[in-house]
Amino acid sequence: MLFTSTDRLGHLIPLLPLARAAIAAGHEVSFASPLDDPQQVAALGVPHHSFDLPSETDREQAIRAAGGMPGVPEEDLPRAVLQKVSMEMFARIIPLRALPRLRSIVAIWRPDVVVSEAAEFGGGLIAESFGIPLVRVHYGLVLQGMFERHIASPLSQLREELGLPADPEARRLLDAPQIAYFPAAFEGPNANAPNICRVRQNNGGTTRPARTETIHISFGTEVVSLPIFPQLVRDAVRAAVTTGKEVSLSLGSVDPAQFRDLSGARIEGWVNHDELLPTVRAVICHAGAGTTLRALTAGTPIVAVPQFSDQPMIAGCIAAARVGIAVRPGPDLVGRLTAALDQILTTEPAGCKPMAQAVRDLPSIDHAINMITSLN
Repeated sequence: MLFTSTDRLGHLIPLLPLARAAIAAGHEVSFASPLDDPQQVAALGVPHHSFDLPSETDREQAIRAAGGMPGVPEEDLPRAVLQKVSMEMFARIIPLRALPRLRSIVAIWRPDVVVSEAAEFGGGLIAESFGIPLVRVHYGLVLQGMFERHIASPLSQLREELGLPADPEARRLLDAPQIAYFPAAFEGPNANAPNICRVRQNNGGTTRPARTETIHISFGTEVVSLPIFPQLVRDAVRAAVTTGKEVSLSLGSVDPAQFRDLSGARIEGWVNHDELLPTVRAVICHAGAGTTLRALTAGTPIVAVPQFSDQPMIAGCIAAARVGIAVRPGPDLVGRLTAALDQILTTEPAGCKPMAQAVRDLPSIDHAINMITSLN
């Protein structure tokens, strides 16, 4: 099995449980991504092949084509320009730069199946050209094909340039076998489809640990690169401290020195959310897919401050499923966070326990491996 991902760590990580299960079942596994020998793949003891990322010139050309001005900070570009740039980068330029290396890997290794995270399209194009089955893995919500239809036009253009049939409605993507980790109940009505295999990302235990009087704060792997990240962290800590609870803050790879002035929070690097979140009273996060899924699994109330991409939609699902509160980012955030924390600490959101059960009721990840192997 060849697993392919973009350069976002948050996109690679959801492939890892599948890879572990495949290895345990006796399958040969390899990875390909633009990441530079990620330690998460190295820990599996399997090969990782790096492929190229677009150059700065590629991005400047995409900005010009979208009507923007290269050199302008990304946060100052109009939203419409950013959307066009994102479409062009994900659907055309990123896969175009990945294809030479992916073609070489597949030609030499000849995998039985290509398993691509849902925003990586080079793997699927190569799989189709070699007649190899493709399985797509959603790192977040399926969104009833909204993302696929969003990028259909530039991806169809690239397909034609490669000699593949045009696909202006993204049917090749939408009809492919897919794996998702969120229960359909969280995504809402019409979330089920026969080609979507929903499974538990991690099996976990049946006993639930006792909760401590702790508020945990985590903003994932992508938000940390935004200019607003330091202020977002400070606002979250200030709000959490007002509850009188213990406060823990995980920063991942971020240098904690810039938060030396913060008081009232225990600052950590990487933490295991599968182990930590079942033990805390609430989590403040960005509505990232990984943190949200682990909070749902743990039955832990969520206070979500969405920033970009699919985060506002995940935050909407959090509110609709009654597992937490979505808080608008921006000025005066401390007050809104404080009010949200007061609400969920006073009365646990009604959906937390039912949604945790919905996650536990999903088939094990071995079910997904069986689906993948049945394609050959």
